[in-house]
Amino acid sequence: MTEVNTMREDLKERLFRFLLPIQTERYVDHRAFEDVISRADDAARLLKSYELVPKALLNDLHATSKVLRAEALHIKSETGAMLKMAERLEYVFDLILLGESLEDRIPGVPRII
Repeated sequence: MTEVNTMREDLKERLFRFLLPIQTERYVDHRAFEDVISRADDAARLLKSYELVPKALLNDLHATSKVLRAEALHIKSETGAMLKMAERLEYVFDLILLGESLEDRIPGVPRII
């Protein structure tokens, strides 16, 4: 579980660094979001082999998507991009709950459960 804790702390730090400029300066750092989503994808890949998932990690992803949706109303030039970011985080959140990762969902290929 140590690897999971390390992953969670790293993701939490990246989420903080991404959200802080949004909430304080109304600035959206797209590169920081790509770091966040990449790490979230890594988390989904790692957690897929675990039966139990840390609630704190799920809460961090869920809260971040809610913050993005709320702040999108105040940053008109980035509203569309921020809503798409929230959707991407919610998608990874859903994958973690399902015990899947991004590689499990290939467009045009039927899923076998």
